[in-house]
Amino acid sequence: MLLRFEDVLEGQALSGFAGTKADMELSLIAAQAVQSHDLSQSGLYYAPTFLVNIFPQSTDLQCLLKGSQSIGALMLVEREQLLPLATEGFDLASLHFPHVYQSGCVKVLTNYYSTPLAAGTRVEVKVYSAYIEVWHSGHCRARHERCYERHQQILELEHYLDVLQKKPGALAGSTALEQCRAQGRWPASYDRLWSIASERNGHHAGTRLMIEILLLSRTYGTARVRQAVEETLQLGAHSLSAIRYLLNVDCKPEPTALPTVEAGELSRYDRPQPTMDAYERLCPNWTEPTADEMARIASLPVATEVVQ
Repeated sequence: MLLRFEDVLEGQALSGFAGTKADMELSLIAAQAVQSHDLSQSGLYYAPTFLVNIFPQSTDLQCLLKGSQSIGALMLVEREQLLPLATEGFDLASLHFPHVYQSGCVKVLTNYYSTPLAAGTRVEVKVYSAYIEVWHSGHCRARHERCYERHQQILELEHYLDVLQKKPGALAGSTALEQCRAQGRWPASYDRLWSIASERNGHHAGTRLMIEILLLSRTYGTARVRQAVEETLQLGAHSLSAIRYLLNVDCKPEPTALPTVEAGELSRYDRPQPTMDAYERLCPNWTEPTADEMARIASLPVATEVVQ
């Protein structure tokens, strides 16, 4: 029995023949309609879109489904009526609004992440597939790699430096320092400097010195502070003032060449630059410096601040 197309549109004839005989008879109806182009008898003007899947290469069927124009032409007409794209991208993040615990962490899903904010502060946490961000007052205050385990603590040592200034003894056994070592972000030069400073000044003073050095990373960056610590150890020094000296010397801006200005008649006032060489002779036991000593003195860097 041949299926009527009106029954197919109403969904009455496909209930018992879906995927078998109904598919063949429906294909036959569509093929006959495409050849005859008789819209009044076959009703293909209202044909469903699954006929396109049966004849994907038929241009005539594409025109019959939408009228006299092709789908591509109708798409160009419809594009003029579409709204413009959004200027801001869609943020693919899950939002959470936890409070900061007494430990300085926020609980996100099942894990705890450290923040530099005070306890009790309500924050906005954006959870992405690879990382999470902690926002407060329109600023990103912390960023961590997302942990997919359960009931874990993800701590950043830099978030606890202000607290460790008041209790420096808690640095050695802190979980944040342990995680920093495990991630390879605590170089061996830090341990060497910490050990030397503790031996000479005591454990408490050496730990406090180490915390002050870590705080310099907020101004100069972690990589630059690490380099300054290594250079200080190579020079045989171990003080905070030596590290600050090397940081300020390296960060000194490069001198810019000033444009040459024609002095004109003012050139007659030119005088040679004053020199202080004669005053050196007033010092006791003064001797004439050699050429190597003069070259070494000229090569010494000039600090940008007074070293305490």
